[in-house]
Amino acid sequence: MFFITSLAYSGLPYAWIYYTVWGFTLQTIYFVWALVDQWHRRSSWGHDVAMDRKLRYLNACFDASVTVSALVSVLFWVAVHPVDPTFVLYWNVYVQHGANVLILLVEFSLNSFTIRWKSVGLVVLFPVLYAVVTWIDHISWHQSWPYFFMDLSSPYAPLWYAAVAAVHVVLHLVMVGLSQIKRTIEPNQCPHHAMTADYLPVSPASSDDRA
Repeated sequence: MFFITSLAYSGLPYAWIYYTVWGFTLQTIYFVWALVDQWHRRSSWGHDVAMDRKLRYLNACFDASVTVSALVSVLFWVAVHPVDPTFVLYWNVYVQHGANVLILLVEFSLNSFTIRWKSVGLVVLFPVLYAVVTWIDHISWHQSWPYFFMDLSSPYAPLWYAAVAAVHVVLHLVMVGLSQIKRTIEPNQCPHHAMTADYLPVSPASSDDRA
């Protein structure tokens, strides 16, 4: 409810031109999904329920959420806000550029997931999808860019785009490193690591082989 309220306060749907809101939406999806998953597992207690497929999808969503939220906070306070220090910082700005990262890190410390390197494809795909939608929006509706470094008329635009993609990868590596530390310190807290370490099998037969 806290995440949904913050999203509503951001001025949807117009606010979806900002990568911050895209990332925050992804985080909201993860927490709602995680709550539904917990309820489903509790209601199925004592029954043989195959959770590996659901857990892999949920783990992938968590991997992307943590990395994207960390990147949004870093870029906002290092590159975006200093350009316009007069920008009014309302409570939802602090939530979407700091508090959400802390909440996700607490979630990471308490849940049974590990952040996998193989999720880097999803982590990079997310900003690529955002960039494509933003280009279409720029051509069709809005004439301005949500962030100065997205301006394609700048000769440095390719460098900016490459840098943002690289930062996604670097931060994901950092999160993978934190995950390794978590597994070392609390190995019993990650019982689903073997189950979610790889992506989904391409066929039921391969799933049976893995089991």
